[in-house]
This record gives sequence, C-alpha cells and structure tokens, in this order.
Amino acid sequence: MTESPAIVARGLTRRFGDLTAVDRLDLDVPRGAVYGFLGPNGSGKSTSLRMLCGLLQPSEGSIRVLGLDIPQQAEALKRRIGYMTQKFSLYEDLTVQENLEFLAAVHAVPRAKARMRVDELIERYDFSDRRRQLAGTMSGGQKQRLALAGDCEAHIVHCADDAIPGVEQAFPHPESQTLAEGHQQGNRNNAPGHRNGGQEGAGFLGANILKKLPQ
Repeated sequence: MTESPAIVARGLTRRFGDLTAVDRLDLDVPRGAVYGFLGPNGSGKSTSLRMLCGLLQPSEGSIRVLGLDIPQQAEALKRRIGYMTQKFSLYEDLTVQENLEFLAAVHAVPRAKARMRVDELIERYDFSDRRRQLAGTMSGGQKQRLALAGDCEAHIVHCADDAIPGVEQAFPHPESQTLAEGHQQGNRNNAPGHRNGGQEGAGFLGANILKKLPQ
C-alpha cells in the first residue's frame, strides 16, 4: 500500500488586497523528504510556509498535512509540526538546558526520556560547554542553533523560515546532518531560502518560486 504524502496542496492562493502573493500552488511532498522553496524576496516563500503550517488562512485552495485538513485542523497539527523563524523564538532568560527541558515538558515527553533526549541534543548541537549559559548571552547563530535543536525535540514535520543562514554563521551546516537524519527517520523538512548558501545547507531536493513574477 502506497503511503500518503506528508503534505498535499492544491490551487493554494493567498491575496493581500490587490497583491497575489501565492498563485495557485500545487504541491506534493512525500514523507521523509527534505524540500525547499527557493526564490527572491517577495516571491511567496514565507507566505506559502505559513499557510502550510496553519498559521495563515489561504484565499483559495486546499491543504492537507499529515492527514489533517488545514487550516480547519490546525490546532491538532501544532503538536506534530515545528516552525523555526529567522527571529529567535525561545527564552533568552533560560539556559540552553532549561530551554530544551521546557520544550520537552511542553510536548509531554516522559521525564526519564526527556533527560536522555536533552543530553543527546546538547551533544549533537555542540552545546556541551554552554548548557548552563543563558540563551540571551549567545550570538545570533548560536541562538538559531539552539532553536533548531528545540525544533527537533518532538516534531514530525520541521519547517525553517529563512532561519538556516543564522545557523551557518556559528556552526557550518549542522542542519544538513540533522535534516538528513530526520529524512532517514521518516520526518519531513521544509526550508525556504533566497541564497545559494541556504539552498546548500538545507539539502534541498526541490526548489520552487511560488509566485508569477512580473516581467
């Protein structure tokens, strides 16, 4: 039996007044894929991603993610999807370890398993000597690396909205290995970018400009 795709979109459109930001996007992303949106600023990458994550209502079209109809079942999707933005989204007044422990608790990871998982993430993302450092005192790239670690805590789908370049500054291409590991585990990853470095770092299997640009 053929497994259904992780993400299916048909005729996905989003308008802001007279501006059509995303124009009739059709998309099929298989489970276990690393998939990227590539295009210039204003081409609809972030808008598309926000609609696929259930954060923005489409003007037209249909979306189905992990068997859930979006945005109607967006609340049920939240526990299964990670959304990493360019801006640091964790707590600057908590340490590296405390941030990861907090995320484990939010996702109801059993305490014994959480301790092992946090130690594993701290090792994998090279935070062994910074586990007790306040997140707010770290560099921008280190913060994004921590956010990436937290995004991998308990999610099936990982979406990075132009956040990869910040990670690259402090830790060259850790996301490539992480996304590849997630691919092997059947996770699906999505990372839009507008730079060649972002494309390489995300390990893109696909690249799309999602808006008909003016001639």
